[in-house]
Amino acid sequence: MVGLAQMQAAHLDALPFGDIDAFLGRVPDVAPQPVWQKLIATRCDGWCFEQNTLALRALAALDYSATPVMARVVNRDTGLPGPRSHMALIVQAESTEWLFDVGFGGPGAPVPLRLGTGDWQGTHRLRTEGAATVLEMARPDGPAPLYIFDRAPVLPVDIEAANFLAATWPRAPFPGNLMVNKGAGETKTSLLNRRLTQDGRTREIADAADLAHVLAEVFGLNRAQDVPALWARLKA
Repeated sequence: MVGLAQMQAAHLDALPFGDIDAFLGRVPDVAPQPVWQKLIATRCDGWCFEQNTLALRALAALDYSATPVMARVVNRDTGLPGPRSHMALIVQAESTEWLFDVGFGGPGAPVPLRLGTGDWQGTHRLRTEGAATVLEMARPDGPAPLYIFDRAPVLPVDIEAANFLAATWPRAPFPGNLMVNKGAGETKTSLLNRRLTQDGRTREIADAADLAHVLAEVFGLNRAQDVPALWARLKA
């Protein structure tokens, strides 16, 4: 379990979550080789279908048994679950199943979570609800559900279809909002549209040059070619 936790922490710290492609009207390619090329070789951001696809390959290389699950993200305002638009992983380790997720962005769990306990594991817990499992996060006003998943088999076409939906559906959050996150817990840095939160402080991105600096120096991303288009959308 220690090795699994270290792997998740290292991934969250090294490979930023981001929806830059969807925000600019593109549908990411979630096949394994394009994902590796984008996240590792080119040093770009990626979202759940890319991050967890990469993690699935890494886990297999380390002889972990892992399978994908599709989840319904819960709308915080309405409390209602949406379509199956999030991908996470279930990993077998130490004769136990763990939820391993490096692609949920800001509110995601910073460590793998043991399935089947219902107990709080740091700031998150997994609660059974019939045949489904609910991931919850502790907030000052009480537990907040983040997403719901079951153990229905997931095929590559399911991931491809959910990826397309998340990138193009007008009711999805990604086409209309720039979101980039790196790290977890107290070390988390996040960008939501023009609002940068780093080291507990929040400020507004001033201009295109500032955005270019943040993406390159704060998040370590190779996105200079996309800055003009990003800034044009952000300032509109």
